[in-house]
This record gives sequence, C-alpha cells and structure tokens, in this order.
Amino acid sequence: MQVSENGNGHKRAVLYARVSTDDQADKGYSLPSQLDAMRKYAERLGFSVVSELTEDISGAIPISERPEGKKLAAMLKARQADVIIAYCVDRLYRDNVELLIAVRMWLRAGVEVHTCDIGRIEDENNIILLIKGWQGSDERAKIRERCMRGKRAKAQAGKLIACRPPYGYAYVRDDKSQVITLFIDEPTARIVRLIYRWYVYGDENGRTLPVYAIAKRLSELGVPTPGELQTSRRVYQRTRPSGVWNEYTVFAILTEEAYAGTWHYNETIRATRQVRPQDEHIRIAVPAIVDRETWEHAQAQRKRNKALARRNAKRDYLLRGRIKCSCERSMCGRTNRGRSHYVCTSYHVGKSERKPHRSNARMEAIDADVWGEIEELFSDLDRLWVDLIRAQQEELDAQEPKRAELEAVEANIAETERKAAVLGRTLATLAETDPEGVVAKSMQPEVDRTNALHRGQVKRRDEITAQLGKRHLTDDAIAEIMQYARDVREGIQNADLHAKWRMLERLDVQVTIKEGRYYLKCVLGETEGEITKIDKRLKSAIVLGASR
Repeated sequence: MQVSENGNGHKRAVLYARVSTDDQADKGYSLPSQLDAMRKYAERLGFSVVSELTEDISGAIPISERPEGKKLAAMLKARQADVIIAYCVDRLYRDNVELLIAVRMWLRAGVEVHTCDIGRIEDENNIILLIKGWQGSDERAKIRERCMRGKRAKAQAGKLIACRPPYGYAYVRDDKSQVITLFIDEPTARIVRLIYRWYVYGDENGRTLPVYAIAKRLSELGVPTPGELQTSRRVYQRTRPSGVWNEYTVFAILTEEAYAGTWHYNETIRATRQVRPQDEHIRIAVPAIVDRETWEHAQAQRKRNKALARRNAKRDYLLRGRIKCSCERSMCGRTNRGRSHYVCTSYHVGKSERKPHRSNARMEAIDADVWGEIEELFSDLDRLWVDLIRAQQEELDAQEPKRAELEAVEANIAETERKAAVLGRTLATLAETDPEGVVAKSMQPEVDRTNALHRGQVKRRDEITAQLGKRHLTDDAIAEIMQYARDVREGIQNADLHAKWRMLERLDVQVTIKEGRYYLKCVLGETEGEITKIDKRLKSAIVLGASR
C-alpha cells in the first residue's frame, strides 16, 4: 500500500483504543483517557484523524478477530488510512508473537504504526517494541498463572471455585460472600432424583426411559429447566418455550458426578474443552443427591444404550451431520414403523415445541432431492470444471490473509533463530573468557526470552499451517469429483452410500430445512427447492408428483 494523504496534505490516522475490566482496575486505563492522549499525539505530528475505534475486549483475542479490529483491517485494505495509533503496545496485543506478526504485516503494507509510549515503530525488530511486547506477554502469563494457582490452592483446600452451580444445588458462601461449597436445593434435587430413577429403575410401569423420553416427560409436566432458573446470569439467548427440556440437558445431569458427591475441578482444558487426564483432576466432596450405586448404574446403562443404538441402527442416513432445521439445531435420523425421517433435535421434547418451522423431513424424499441437485452439477462436465476452478480460486483468495500471516511468522522465526545463533556464539565465548560465568548468568533472562519467543512463533506457524491445510477443493479433490462426474455420465448412477458421503464431504454440502423447502449450500454455490412429497400411508418411498 502506498501512503496517501488527504486533501490538505495530512496523513490519515485511525486511533485504536482497547480496554478490559482488569486493565481499568489494575492500571487506571479508560477509553476516554486513551483517546485523549492519542488525539494529542496525532495533532502534534500533523495527522488527520479519520476514525476512532474503541472496544472492551481481552487482549488475548487476536486483533483480527475483534469486532473493531476487523473494521481496522477493512479500512487498511481499502486504503482509507495511512497511520495506526495506539495508546501503548499492549493495547494492540498482549501476546508477543501476535504483536510482531501484526506489526510486520502493517509495515510491509506501507502503513505507519505509532504508539504514544514508543512513538513511530519503523521495524518489527525494534528493541523497545520487543521489550514492551515481552513485558505485555509476560504480564499476561503471570496474571493467568497467579489466577490459576489461586484457584488450584482453593480447590485443593476443598473449596469450590465460583461457577454456575449444577442443577439441584445452590451455593454456600462465607461472610465475605466467597463460595465455599454447595448445598442441596430440595425442589430441584427432587427432579434430579426423578431423572435417575426413570433412567436406571424405570417409571411407574417399571419401564426404563431413554434420555429423549425423559426430556419429553419433563416438558409435558412443565418443569422449569435449569436455564430458566439461572435468572441471575443469562449467558445465552433462550430459543425454546418455557418448560421445554432438551435431551442434552438431561444427558448432562446423568453424567455429572457431583450428584454422587464428587465435584471435579480442572477436569477440562478451557480453550479446547478436552478432558484432562484423571490424575490432573481435583476432586472436592459435596453433598450427594443420589447414592453412588445409582450413579454408577446410570453410567453403565448409558454405555449399554450406546452400544445397543449402534446394533439397532436400521438406516445409514445420507445427510447425517449435514442437515439442520431452520431453528439452527441439527437434525438427526429416526426410523419408526418402517418410515425414516430427519427430525429436529428439539422436535420430540413436547407438543409445545412443535412449531411449523421445526417439522421433520422424510428421509427418502430429501435424500433424493439433495442427491438430485448433486447429479445436476455433474450433468455438464465443462461447466463443472469451470465452477470447480472458480470455487478453488475463491477458497485460495479467502486464505490469502493467513498465507501473509504465515510468511510474516516464518520471517520472524528466521530472525529469532539468527539472534539465537549470535547469542549462542556470545555465550560460547564467555565460557572461555569468563570461567566464573557471572556475565553468562546475567544473560540468562535474554536466553529465556529468546527461547520462549521461538516456541511461541513455531506454535503459531504450526497453527496457521494446519488452518491452511483445511481446504475442500485441493487439486486431488477436484480430480476425484471430475472422475466421479464422468462415471455418472457413463451410467454409474447407483453409487454406494460411502461414495455419496465422499462427494458430499468434498463439496462441503450443508442443507437447511424450512417449511417444506430445502436450502442447499456447497463450495459451488447455493440452491433451493421444494421437498418432494411422499404418500405418508405407504412405508416404501413411492414419490408422488416428483419433478425428477
């Protein structure tokens, strides 16, 4: 990008201010104070301020993923600004690796980068920038480490970490309003016991109920759901009617060990939700709502039901994992009395949930409709080839920012390795001239910073490489799609289910159902149509008035 100026000859500057709750409490930062300092800075250098972007968000989130950060990127791409001004370095990033990547990319694009504490940054390897960036990254790591250490110590002392209490419980707090443990909330605990009794021992007729049947019964009884009772902290927008239970809520209750008297801390990795090894869990005793034997029986029953479901599967559904209801919930396949349907996962929970836009779709009809659209794509090989190449280029264009970031990361890695080599030679020389190692010891912090920076850069490079590898239309994928299209043209119409699954995966097909119509989206574009009608009285797939 060539630096351009506005009509009066001044460079156009965009001010970027960021704040978070911790920043305001710990440092006294505020958005007005940052903006005031940046305006004075811009005025002193003769810049013309064209935009002021402010947001309240964590510095751990990459600037490219922040709402105002996206606006900043769009302005720079459209060449609507020549200069970025931030109050200080850690307002841009708290992560040193991300900071150096972003600064390098901005500078290479011809954008000036300024901060009120450093001034103009003309090189991403500026020593002051490196130090400031390291301080921000180090501070973030220390804050997180102190926070996690405090939480672990509290958990190891047998005290709960503040979180939303499991359904059936409420908090016990000390005189400072700090959470200590849980106590049983009897009105909701009775519902928990009822769920376990239905699942393990059966209903009034002695028939054990599966998860979806329990959700349906609770909905019919109008029992308030856990989400409805959390009036103090709404963390999501509820879409289901009042008193309508979801089977996933029931499943979560049946798998929560707190109901048997053991609450787990450090059970999952927060960022990825992956379960940690058992020896890393911190177990805290809490009052039990159900006895341990009943809870163990529920886990064994859950495993038996899962295995039974696999053995009893009567259908392989073409659109498995690729079809959604218009309410944004996934649809799952169900077979009943010889007829198979795709059903919204909220459909079965009660009559009050059955709204028109959540009606089901006959499997034979929608599968045929969707596959018919795919075969239509294969009907003109020349057009298909052109569309695939176009879609491949669009996919590559969408990845261009990531490739530019990868290039910047690799350049930073090379620079860090060059500095590490110089540092290594210096230490080797000191080992010969400084037997006591006094000077070498004083350089140890620099060695640690260099090693940490290199590890972070390599990790980021691997993450970006993995993201770039998630392409649908590689050359091999296009060749496979074209070969399949030729086979279809030559009369191989009856492809097996696995071959069809493969094509849907290659084309990244996603289907949405709404009021008797389907909306198909794939890498080649979007289309829609009316779902074919099938005689509901017949078990076999006799199509009435089919267009194909």
